[in-house]
Amino acid sequence: SLVHFDWHLALGAGAIGTEVATREEGGQAKSKTDVAANFGSGIRMYLNDWFALRLEYRHFFYAAEQGGVSYPVEISLGASLFTK
Repeated sequence: SLVHFDWHLALGAGAIGTEVATREEGGQAKSKTDVAANFGSGIRMYLNDWFALRLEYRHFFYAAEQGGVSYPVEISLGASLFTK
């Protein structure tokens, strides 16, 4: 049998909120909101008419607290159930 799959690219821009605490005990936490960008790719495999699996990679970019750029990565795995 054949397995249907979809592959995609993702690009985005938005805002990201961060909270940074100082390393000293009892230090103040500092909250801020920055402009952020992200890109990624993913695949969804439809195993039959009612079930699919998804694997996705995303890379985020935003201004770091000490200067420069922070670039965390997200890898997610998911499942979908469809009803008629």
